[in-house]
Amino acid sequence: RLSSIPNKTNLPDRTDCVIVGGGSVGCAVAYHLARKGLSTVLIEAHSLTAGTTWHTAGMLWRLRPSYVDIELHEITRQRCMELEDTLEKMENEEEGSRRGTIFKANGGLFVATNIERLREYERLCEIGKHSIMLNL
Repeated sequence: RLSSIPNKTNLPDRTDCVIVGGGSVGCAVAYHLARKGLSTVLIEAHSLTAGTTWHTAGMLWRLRPSYVDIELHEITRQRCMELEDTLEKMENEEEGSRRGTIFKANGGLFVATNIERLREYERLCEIGKHSIMLNL
């Protein structure tokens, strides 16, 4: 059970798990624990994903230096989209109403300011071409 508690005076007396931090990792951990049936409380000082997750959004770029990174990032992207759907159902919201609130694919731009960076981006492009062919 994953509950949304508007203020600290409504915290439950008991819970199975307390997650501190509502970034992408904290939200994912809370989601999976609640999905397994554990009573889960997520504590966030500000808005969900407003801290480090917001400032490091590039961590979910699809072009990564290894196939393992690409696959892990793709799994994370899929889980974020599933979380939006799950939250809609939990809150009895209209389908699609949360689309883009947890994860939004905006694309990106790589700018090479030197030859070494250009070569790195060329390698990433080649990895990207192969990962698309492998459906990673």
